Amino acid sequence: MERKHKFNSLTPEVLPENKAVYTEALDFAFSNNDIKNIAITGIYGAGKSSVWKTYEEKEKLKNVVTVSLGKYEDNLSDETPENPEQGEDGVKLEGHQQGKDYSDSENRLEKQLINQILSQIPVEQIPLSKYRFKQNKNKYQLFSQVFMTIIFLISIIFWMLKDDVILNKVVLEAFGDTASTWILFGSIIGFIIPLSYFLYGFYKENKIRLSRINLKGAEANLKDDDDKDESILDRDIKEIVYALSYSNTNIVVFEDLDRYENITIFTKLRELNFLVNSHLKIKNDDRVVRFVYMLRDGLFVSKNRTKFFDFVLPIVPIIDSKNSENKLIELFNGMKNTPSKNTLTRISLYIDDMRLLKNIINEFNVYMNIVAFDDLLLDADKLLALIVLKNTFPREFDLLQEDRGFVYQILKNVDEYRLSVREQLNDKNEKISKEIDEFNQDINTGKIKLISEMIPANVALRNSEVKTWAEILTDWEANRNVSRNIGYGGGYSNSRNYDGFIDQFILNNEKNKERLSLFDDSGHQKEIQKRKKIIEENKSKAEEVLVSPIRDLMMIMSSVDIQNLFTKEENALTKNHYFPLIKYLIMEGLLDETYWHYKGYFHKGSLGKNDTVFIKNLLEGVEQDILLDLENPEEVINRLNEVDYRRFNILNKRLLEELLSNDRIKEIQIIIDALDTHNLYSTMISILDSIDYELSKLFVFTVFDRNEDVLSNLIDEIGNEYSNVFRDVLLSLYTRQNPPIDKLSKFNSYIEVNENIIAEVKDTDLEGFFKDIYEADVKFQNLAESNADKFMLENISQINAYRLNVDNVGFLLNSLLDKKVGYGEWISTIFNDKKLISIKKYIKESFKEFIEEYVRSKPAGSKFANHETETLLILESAVNHVSKLGYLKHNQTVIGDTSDLLTTEDAPLIMPFLFQTNKVLFTPNNLNKYWNSIDEYPEAFVEYINTNSTKENAADVLKDCPEICGALVKNSKISDNAFEIMHKLVDSPIDNLGEDISEERVLKILSRDLVSLNEENLNLLLSSQYLEAIVLLANQSVYEEFTSLIIASPKLLELIDTSIIKALIYSEIDEAEIIKVIKSAGKEVAVKDVPNNKTEIMEFILSNGLTSEDINFIALHFTEFPLKDELISIMTSEGLFDELREDSLERNFMVSVLSSDVVTLDIKIDLIVRIIRSCKDVNILVEYIELVDEIQDLSSAFGRKRPPLDSSYKTAISEALHEAGYTNRAEGDRLIIKQEYLLKSTDNKR
Repeated sequence: MERKHKFNSLTPEVLPENKAVYTEALDFAFSNNDIKNIAITGIYGAGKSSVWKTYEEKEKLKNVVTVSLGKYEDNLSDETPENPEQGEDGVKLEGHQQGKDYSDSENRLEKQLINQILSQIPVEQIPLSKYRFKQNKNKYQLFSQVFMTIIFLISIIFWMLKDDVILNKVVLEAFGDTASTWILFGSIIGFIIPLSYFLYGFYKENKIRLSRINLKGAEANLKDDDDKDESILDRDIKEIVYALSYSNTNIVVFEDLDRYENITIFTKLRELNFLVNSHLKIKNDDRVVRFVYMLRDGLFVSKNRTKFFDFVLPIVPIIDSKNSENKLIELFNGMKNTPSKNTLTRISLYIDDMRLLKNIINEFNVYMNIVAFDDLLLDADKLLALIVLKNTFPREFDLLQEDRGFVYQILKNVDEYRLSVREQLNDKNEKISKEIDEFNQDINTGKIKLISEMIPANVALRNSEVKTWAEILTDWEANRNVSRNIGYGGGYSNSRNYDGFIDQFILNNEKNKERLSLFDDSGHQKEIQKRKKIIEENKSKAEEVLVSPIRDLMMIMSSVDIQNLFTKEENALTKNHYFPLIKYLIMEGLLDETYWHYKGYFHKGSLGKNDTVFIKNLLEGVEQDILLDLENPEEVINRLNEVDYRRFNILNKRLLEELLSNDRIKEIQIIIDALDTHNLYSTMISILDSIDYELSKLFVFTVFDRNEDVLSNLIDEIGNEYSNVFRDVLLSLYTRQNPPIDKLSKFNSYIEVNENIIAEVKDTDLEGFFKDIYEADVKFQNLAESNADKFMLENISQINAYRLNVDNVGFLLNSLLDKKVGYGEWISTIFNDKKLISIKKYIKESFKEFIEEYVRSKPAGSKFANHETETLLILESAVNHVSKLGYLKHNQTVIGDTSDLLTTEDAPLIMPFLFQTNKVLFTPNNLNKYWNSIDEYPEAFVEYINTNSTKENAADVLKDCPEICGALVKNSKISDNAFEIMHKLVDSPIDNLGEDISEERVLKILSRDLVSLNEENLNLLLSSQYLEAIVLLANQSVYEEFTSLIIASPKLLELIDTSIIKALIYSEIDEAEIIKVIKSAGKEVAVKDVPNNKTEIMEFILSNGLTSEDINFIALHFTEFPLKDELISIMTSEGLFDELREDSLERNFMVSVLSSDVVTLDIKIDLIVRIIRSCKDVNILVEYIELVDEIQDLSSAFGRKRPPLDSSYKTAISEALHEAGYTNRAEGDRLIIKQEYLLKSTDNKR
């Protein structure tokens, strides 16, 4: 049959294989005949027996006698006594007692030892032993004894009847004449054989013993009387020697004898081993009998154990507190409802006994299947903890079953600690509250003193005792609603309560309001807030301490408190080796007040299964199934106390329904507090979703009355999936009769965004609903979401119970008029339709805000088409300019008269937009009023003029606006059409042409001589490079004035550049005036920019130094240059010929230079050399050489002659010709030209 449950044997196990070192050690011991006393040592549970059993099995050891005599008295403390008696050699003699008690205990031990040895030796092997065990006789023995007895009796009968006639006659007939002989022989044989059989048996079993012989008064005592003080083992040691010697016993194993803490028995066993082996040696028996002792190391307190035993094998523990974790997890492996690994790990740290571990597993298995584990949703960790307690402290477990004992008292101490901590925290809060009152008193005193100083001198309290105002106000503030008769200036009087008095006589001017607002109580308030925070923290701690599971409580307790908790009651259990384990179980909450669920069967009574599960989980502090169907919720309530309702897992649907149905307000209020303390809002929402609306309403009322902040937090937690709960909560609040409005209004933000609730209101609740939302000042955000009918909307509109926004107004507008009104016409429609008067009034109250949204929310593509009256109302209102501009951007209404509009603050921003969109009537009145109201005109105005300048009446309108024409004619953005009209209407010179007017328009204005000669206008013309206009203005002006204005202005001089100077040069201004400008501007004038007829300017340029560009330009245009001689003279004196480029050496220039007497011969030679290098025209070379007298004969060389090189100048020319490839030799005294360069015909005069 397959077993469903896994159990573990507590006996030593035969291991699959010993550690190799154990086997080798034991092999060594058994192979050495000198080793007869073997000790296998280790702590309890180390595995000594398992190692031995495994070795015995693997080595197939025979004839092994095992003696197991343990001492198992149960002591609460397993600690070693502090002063054990010791033997001479330091051996513990704890069992050494004096007198009869010790002797009896030792005799009992030795007797049992002998019995166990002899019980394992077959009787037939030791027939002489006096210690025999009864045993049944087999059939052969019974038959043989009966048969021998019969034969013995028959022989006696025959002997007695040997002379009987009848017997003789019968025998005679059978055996003949020898009958008498046969009778005699048979009788003797029949007597002797049975007698021998029985005597053998008696002697074999040593049943005949002689202790004394008495012969006729003489007595001999055969028993030794010297053994009176000997123990049984001392007295019968020969019996044991006999038994072990004559049996086949090879090994005697002694287990658990060390538990007696008695070394004497081991001494005797060692002597016994010596006697046995000595006896065998005398008998010439080669057999060696070995004694194997299994004991713990601590039996000997000194090193003498190595003298006592022949061989000691230490056993390393299989399990200890460091490695028991894996073993414990292994034993639990495969079991149902296994405890958590964390718990197993922690418990294993304290358990170091394999047998204990196994038994814990066994008992856990049994309990788990007996108690209602699954039905009551029990915790495997807690069940394990109880089993651990049962195994480590069985007596304590029994006491706990009876609600007594040390563990029970600790649990009771925990509850007492909870109450004491709450008391301490409450006391602290009382002290802090008094401190807060003192701070408030200080604040109030200071404020009242300040108010007293503000009371006018003509104000007095009539019919009052003589007191200072500070005293009166202090008393009056405590009873603020009491009215008193106040007299004030002129004999007037009235009755006011405290707040009315303050409003009338103190807060009646801004100065007093400011002084009160500046009253500095921040320091006190800071201290008050700090203390209030501490009070809330202490309240939270008190709640936490009351309902926290033991584990959580221990985590916040101080080490001193925890120590006091466990040592408050004196108990020997605290000294036990396993006490830290119990302490851990309690501190971890594994042993707590719910232990009774784990200790036995569950019997259903007044509490059902679910009721029990709920209470258990509540006490254990584990999560609950909020929809758990309690069978008897009223019975559960009867078993709960006030503290239980504060727990985080108190919430349950059936429990809450029972409390609400029976008006258990106190319990519900405690649960409400727990909602906030433990943040149970989402859980409560799930419950409210499942209970009846009327019960839900009762709960909402209770929460609202208890703490509106908790209700607010509850609503905040409601998600989309619980929209029905949200609806029910809000309907409960806003259909309640006469709720406190100040508290109700705190929930407006919730109902205002859930307009669909309007349609859910029952007809019977309508009146109360409208009353509540009106008094609470509810403003629904989006009426379009309400699904409300026209009746509901009319009522909501009448009491303004909606957020004033475009969506709501538009929805009401269309719904109440039963038609769709264009967006751009809303304002005119609302302000002119009597059906919408409530909306009109509502809008007027917040006109600015609404219009701003109205503009901002304009649908794409739509335009504003409100009447001019409403349009001006918007534009002239306090609506921000951004919205006004946004409105105008899409406005279709034309403003006929801007007079009032121009007086508004936003006119400078509005008018440009009106001009930009051309929504201002084009009239002289509008133009001139606008022009007179501004300092600067915007571009939009220019565009407006441009747009309207194309109209037929444009000239007629603008002729009445000459000032506007004079200002705008110079604006570059004025259209050509408008310019043409305006510049003809300008009747005075323009002092400032502006910055960006075109030259074309400037020329047109100049054509009418309307440009003033001033720095501003010149600046424009010069900076804009309007050269034609500059020349025209210069020609129209007095030359000296024109140039003097430029020269006098550094700003204008900076603008003078070459192009302007060139333009001036070509103007009609005197050359002397132009030279002044050039000098003042510090500009260089290029020769190429000066006409040849401006010789005065040319001379100025020559005298001020020629540039390389000028020199080369003149050389190229030398024929037209008017100052040839002056130029050659200056170039020669200043050595400027080097500035000439080869391409600038024009023929006319070269001829004039080579022919000039001013130019030195070196310059001429240098120029000819440059020509030779760059020019390939032989005729030009010959012409230039001939022009220089000093070298002209060299020209004959080109006519096949060989002129001599009789000067350095000729030599220079010769070298140049050679370098240019004209000659073959560079040296020699004559010049010889190559054939290909010779002239075919030449008129060589030399």
